[in-house]
Amino acid sequence: MQVVGGPQEERSRRLMRDPMMDAPTKEREFVLPVDFRMQEETYQEKFAAQHEEITFLKTYIEKLLNQLRRVLVKHNELEQLQTLCDPTTTHVADDGEDSMTPPPWFTSKEYMSPLFAAYEGRIKELESTCDKHRKDLDAFVVHATSLTSDNDRLNQELTTALEKLIMHAEAPSSGGRGSSDFFATSTPVDSTADQLAEMNERLDFLMSVRGREIYATACAHLKQENNLLAEQRSLVETELDECQRDIHDRDDQLLAMSHNFNQATVAIQELRDSCDHLKLEKQKCEVQVQQFAATIAQLEAQKETIAGRVTGLQANVATYL
Repeated sequence: MQVVGGPQEERSRRLMRDPMMDAPTKEREFVLPVDFRMQEETYQEKFAAQHEEITFLKTYIEKLLNQLRRVLVKHNELEQLQTLCDPTTTHVADDGEDSMTPPPWFTSKEYMSPLFAAYEGRIKELESTCDKHRKDLDAFVVHATSLTSDNDRLNQELTTALEKLIMHAEAPSSGGRGSSDFFATSTPVDSTADQLAEMNERLDFLMSVRGREIYATACAHLKQENNLLAEQRSLVETELDECQRDIHDRDDQLLAMSHNFNQATVAIQELRDSCDHLKLEKQKCEVQVQQFAATIAQLEAQKETIAGRVTGLQANVATYL
């Protein structure tokens, strides 16, 4: 006959046969992950990095808008921007923290599309104006060059004629026939006596003192006109240089504005992509938080169940004791 143990061993066997003692072995499957804290810290770091990136992009866009505002103030077009948006305002939430969502006008096509369309039209208008000024300047340069060449040609012809006149004036009186030959080169001569007499009178007049005075006066007048034309030419060249500098400055401004607009467009697109990515990350985090909350609630329920069973077991133990 086998000897049976004491009452404590019997109670242990009854407890082992009790079906209520099998449940805790199955409940051990619902265990909180070990890397829960690590994942939470990782997501918090990613969220903080995305928040810093969004803050930097907002600051960068505000700087671009302030530069655009200074350009508009320079060109007296600030009212068009003020009717659409105010780049100097900051969007702050009610609790004092920065808002994660961008302002409504920033992503609205009703505000941004007319703004970019207006500036593109303005840029095209300035480009057409610059092209027109270039064409006008080219035409003006061609006209000034033609006037200069005509002036040089007339001056050369006048100098040649005056040299011939001086040579005929210094010739002896027997050279009257040669003088008539000089006029024969400029005017057709007939064999009539009236034309010869008229030519002789003209030659005598030119050879006289009065003719020399008229010649000196004409030379002084031509010299004065030549000096005046030289001054006008220098003024025209100065104006051309100023116009070219103005055109270069406007070209640089247009290039800077185009570069700023391109950077603003890229920054806006990157900000939109970042917002979409943050929304997806937020949704994933919310799903994981809900899963963790459900797991915690389930663990709490299991804890309460285990606590109730432990209480019942303690009561049973107390009854046996």
